[in-house]
Amino acid sequence: SIPGPAILDLIDESPDVASFLTEVLGERLMEQGGIRKVGKYHLVRKIGRGGMSVVYEGKHPDLERPVAVKMLSHALVHRRNFAERFRNEGKIIANLDHPNIVNVFDMEEAYATFFIVMEKLEGDDLSRIIEDEGALDYGRVRGILKQVAGALDYAHSKGVVHRDVKPSNVALDERGHVKLMDFGLAKVN
Repeated sequence: SIPGPAILDLIDESPDVASFLTEVLGERLMEQGGIRKVGKYHLVRKIGRGGMSVVYEGKHPDLERPVAVKMLSHALVHRRNFAERFRNEGKIIANLDHPNIVNVFDMEEAYATFFIVMEKLEGDDLSRIIEDEGALDYGRVRGILKQVAGALDYAHSKGVVHRDVKPSNVALDERGHVKLMDFGLAKVN
């Protein structure tokens, strides 16, 4: 067993080791008999990966509610401002209450990194939908834009600027309901 401070120093000094730790932890979280738990949340499967994080489907043990558990990459935990930005993302979104903005339920710190626990969205992100279906018809685009604009207007009224609005940060369910997500670059005015 390596003492915690030694691991943190190693992560600070070597981004390759940090990336490796994220991959190993991700595998341990998902393997049979592995960790399978972050705080009180049981992990079910990996559902996504971005440049800064890995997202898992999880379940609240008492409420049996499905959640998404977003893990900050170890390569970024100790890089200047990244961990703080990740924690701020959780705080910012948790304080926004709008039907077109993803809900944040909790934050956890474990395994030398940080986790944001949020609602698990059904459907797909807009970039994948466009990739699969091609150009969308005018009425559908208008409906999506109206919902995104409503979410942004609400966020702006609370002093929050998203700063990374793009199709991959817009989730769309089968009924056409939109959720704006990934406020990692958000700025509070």
